Amino acid sequence: MVKGVCTTHSLPGASWIGVNLAGNGAGRYLKLNGDLGALAVLESGITSQELYANLKIVIPANYATPAVETFVTTVRYTFN
Repeated sequence: MVKGVCTTHSLPGASWIGVNLAGNGAGRYLKLNGDLGALAVLESGITSQELYANLKIVIPANYATPAVETFVTTVRYTFN
C-alpha cells in the first residue's frame, strides 16, 4: 500500500508506480540519490544537495478496514 519514487533528478510522471516500502526484507527502501552513492563535492566546493521523493498510500477499495493502521515514515541516512 505504501510506495515511493525518487524525484531528485526527474519528475515521477502522472502514473508512476514506485517502489513498495511497506513491510520488511530486501528492496523496501528508496535511494534518494538515485543509487549514485554518497553526495559528491561540487566544483564550487559545495557539498549540500537537495534530495526529493514522492510517497503515496494506495488503499484498495475492497480492503476490510482501511483506516485502522497508522502509517509511519522514517528517513535514515548514512554519511562519512
